Amino acid sequence: MIVEASIPKKGNSALDFLLIHSKVCIYFACARECFQSGGCLTNLGNKKNYADNQWNNGDFAEVGIGLIGFGFFFTFLGVILFFDRGLLALGNIIWLSGVALLLGWHSTWQLFTKRMNYKGSVSFFVGLFLIFVRWPIFGIILEIYGSIVLFGGFWPSVKVALYQIPVVGWFLQYPVMFLDRMRRSFG
Repeated sequence: MIVEASIPKKGNSALDFLLIHSKVCIYFACARECFQSGGCLTNLGNKKNYADNQWNNGDFAEVGIGLIGFGFFFTFLGVILFFDRGLLALGNIIWLSGVALLLGWHSTWQLFTKRMNYKGSVSFFVGLFLIFVRWPIFGIILEIYGSIVLFGGFWPSVKVALYQIPVVGWFLQYPVMFLDRMRRSFG
């Protein structure tokens, strides 16, 4: 007996809202790289390959966002568990594959190999290597530095997108509003 599973339609739930806003946030962060390289998610090459592909671009983007989230989760878990080398390495590999699926392989390659991004790329990959050879604390420090150098130009766009998320935006804006209110009352 074959039972068909019905897939619920996407509604206006909070999870769908957060998923859409996280996509917007990452798309804003990666838009400059996509449009400069011509390897944006809408550009898959010729039409024949696109028609033969079972997945469309949105599916790759959703899987990429999921892998990036799992990569952050495993890295966070590795840091919490006293810099567990296995979890840190797993988190980094999953994160890199998520970025590659989100941006596309060509755009990811261009992101890490552009001349202006060499400093961040080298420090990120040296940090990954240090995690593999059992120096996780120094590896994480180098990876954080490399990520800041690589993605430093994207933070204003990410900040604007994060402010639009209902709960997260309020938590991010509250300290700024509080400090502004304190400055006005004392100044």
